[in-house]
Amino acid sequence: MNRVHRAGLALGMICAVGLMAGCGTPANQDGLLPTAIVNLDAAATAMVMTQNAPPGPFREAIAFESLEDGLRELDGWTYTAVAEFEGTYSGTSRPASATTTAQVAYHLLTSARRVEITAEGSLLTDGDPISTEAVRIGRDVYLVVEDQCSVVTGTDAAVVADAGVTELIGGLSRAVPAGETGVINDEPVYRYTFDANALELAAVTGASSVSIAGAELWFSAEHNAVIRLYLVLNVENAVLFGSSAAVSGRLVIRYDLTDIGVDPNITVPFGC
Repeated sequence: MNRVHRAGLALGMICAVGLMAGCGTPANQDGLLPTAIVNLDAAATAMVMTQNAPPGPFREAIAFESLEDGLRELDGWTYTAVAEFEGTYSGTSRPASATTTAQVAYHLLTSARRVEITAEGSLLTDGDPISTEAVRIGRDVYLVVEDQCSVVTGTDAAVVADAGVTELIGGLSRAVPAGETGVINDEPVYRYTFDANALELAAVTGASSVSIAGAELWFSAEHNAVIRLYLVLNVENAVLFGSSAAVSGRLVIRYDLTDIGVDPNITVPFGC
């Protein structure tokens, strides 16, 4: 089960970052006399933000203990979370790399969840890429490793069926609207920004430095769900994926939620 364990650690990768964007504020009023507008750009920004503001409870800020918060209330969905690292083992010129992809699907009516994990790179495997599939249907859990299927209900290995983006990003304490709207993955969305300390570091430990190279967060008010979260981080002397050695380099995370309301057709894996 060591390879299964390491595949699970692949999902336990990532640090947290954020992007802080400043915005102008609307002109204040004192009685019936309006305060003079001294910054036309700030006033224009405030107007755009008002016009593009999210509805009701999402207007001021959003927060999640997990990016999967609220997803189990939806009839069905699929998301893909990818984490990629390229760099070196700290203090050496020896290259270090890792790529892990998790595709997770869920169906409410049948209480079914499918997790498909791939992992490769020197931080995650001893050589060959790892592929793992875990399926939970009701209380039954099936695990496929190297084309061999086992029923793992009630064992430690059953936790692989619960793996996902939560092991990449622990949570988001606060994000605020940025005044932009769009359509991503066929869903109307609002863009939010967040401070570097707002994201929980789920699996990066001991880093002497984490800096932000880029971040995007798009949220669906209709579904109360994050539709897209992209992060690009520069890390120094960090332990990733539960590896035994610190590394330095660039870490990229991409999370996309798709097919909301669509039955992902989760069945018992072939050979089980």
